[in-house]
Amino acid sequence: MGNGGIVIIWLVVVARLCQTQGIVCLIWEWVKGFELADLDLCRAMAYSLSSPRGQPEGAAAAAALAVAGQNAGQNSQSHVDGADLFDLQHKVKSLEAKLQEKAEELRQQAASLHEHHRDKMAALRARHQGEITTLQAEVAALEQRLADARDGTSGSQHSGSTSGSTNLPEAERLPALPEDDTLKARLDTALRDKKKAEDARIHLESTLEELQREVEDLQAKNEALESSVGKVEELSAGLTESESARHSLEQELTQVRAELVRTKHRLLDQLDANHVAILSFFLFLFFSKST
Repeated sequence: MGNGGIVIIWLVVVARLCQTQGIVCLIWEWVKGFELADLDLCRAMAYSLSSPRGQPEGAAAAAALAVAGQNAGQNSQSHVDGADLFDLQHKVKSLEAKLQEKAEELRQQAASLHEHHRDKMAALRARHQGEITTLQAEVAALEQRLADARDGTSGSQHSGSTSGSTNLPEAERLPALPEDDTLKARLDTALRDKKKAEDARIHLESTLEELQREVEDLQAKNEALESSVGKVEELSAGLTESESARHSLEQELTQVRAELVRTKHRLLDQLDANHVAILSFFLFLFFSKST
């Protein structure tokens, strides 16, 4: 016998005993507003209202009412847990997607920065190597010219001292040769070129220092990126652990749901058996009063 048939027969018997159809209409309109999962609760409430206080049937109906209410509460709680688990799964998947995008973006930035750093270092090394080679050649040429100028000056001084040692009269001394002025001009030019080479060397050293600072800045940025990648890896490990924990929670929730379903069916079977027994008792009373 189905639950609906038991409820209808039970309501007819209660109306017969109460000698009024108004209670049946009132209870039936109230029952129609509930879902099928709440029919046990409705039957227990109606039976509790129809039984006199202090009788064993009223106590049994109250106990059935408590069991049905507890069952309905557990069923509602299982639905709430399922909704929370679905929301948690959605949040975890969204966080995993965002983390993967951020990790990929950081890897691309690190690769681009490394490539840019290598290209810049190669270009700077090539340019400064060329400048160093040119300056070294210029310095060597200037040193050679300076050595030549010193050799010429010492030769002219030696010749002057030799001519002075003859103790010739001033009128008989030879006039200064134009070569002395030429040697002095060459010496001045060599000194100026040496000064330029020194200035170029100082400029090159300052440029190399700036390049070293840029290299240190790039290394610091690279270390920061590596630290960020390490944090991303830690977050990935945490997400993996949370995923395993979520999987274990899903398994536990599935077991709890199965246990709740088994408990629900067992309680429903017990309630149906109790209702059939109560219905048989009322039918017996009804027919005994009729006879």
